[in-house]
Parts: sequence; structure tokens; C-alpha cells
Amino acid sequence: MTKAAHCFLLLFAAVLVETCVGSYGVVVPLVPMAVFYLAVIYGWRAGLALGIAAGIAVDALYGRELYLSPLSLDVVAACAGLWHLRGNSRSLRLQCVPGAVMSLLYTAFPALADCLQNTPGVAGWIEAAATLLFATALGAALFPAMVFGLDLCNSLFKLDEYLAAWKKLSGRS
Repeated sequence: MTKAAHCFLLLFAAVLVETCVGSYGVVVPLVPMAVFYLAVIYGWRAGLALGIAAGIAVDALYGRELYLSPLSLDVVAACAGLWHLRGNSRSLRLQCVPGAVMSLLYTAFPALADCLQNTPGVAGWIEAAATLLFATALGAALFPAMVFGLDLCNSLFKLDEYLAAWKKLSGRS
């Protein structure tokens, strides 16, 4: 029950903040970061289910006609499964890499779809490239901070799954 509440609260907060800020036109890719974090803690299979649920919620709240976020969030969850194969992945500098990759994967489909549907020509491609660059840089900057804050909260709550994942990730050299 604690696992379900933890997943729901984290994804609810990420979807809420992302869609509230996104309604002003600012792309803040918090949902892929939350899905990646939860997939590292609870496993990639749980991450797939959480990615589908969060992607459907985000696309429904944005009013998108084509639901591509569940697909990109599932790719993010699969990448989280590969993150366990990495050596010591607790370094803050090293965590910038998945933050940037997640943000790029997550914003590429909507930016491309917007470019092809709404803004034809060179201006559309420049806008899509600027959106991707901004989201990638923001993801690389925010993900280590998000991991640090969530790790601090989870260590205070002493969640068993989190402690097992932390030992698994930091135990390798």
C-alpha cells in the first residue's frame, strides 16, 4: 500500500506541476523524471505501467489528439532498467545524462507533431529545435536536484524498496 501511495503522490505532483507550468508555454519535463525515478526504485515493469498511466493523464490534460507520451514514457522506463547495469550511478554529474536523454525523448514527439501540424516552414523547425534544446538543458539541470530531494525524503520515510534500490546502486563500483 505504501508503494502505491508513493507512486501516486509523486506522479500526481509531477503531472500537476508540469501541466500547470506547461499551460503557460514552458516545457518542464517532470513526468519522465518521476517515471525514471520510480522505475529505478520499483523496477522497469512497474515503470512501464506508471509511464502509460502518467502519459495518458498528461496527454488528456493537454488535450492532445495523438497520445504519444505513454510511448515515450515507456521508453524512459525501459532506459531505467538499463541504468541498473551502469556502475556507480549515484554521482550528481552522471545523473545529468539521463535527465537530458529523458527530456529529449519526452519532448521530441510533441515538438515534432506540433511542427508538422501547426507551424509549417522554417519557423516551425526552429521553434521545435529551441523547445528540444530548452527541455534537454532543463532536464539535465533538474534531474539531479530532483533525485537529491526525493532521496532525502525517501530516506526519512525509510521505504524498504527505496533502501534496497539505493544499496544496489551505490554498492557497485
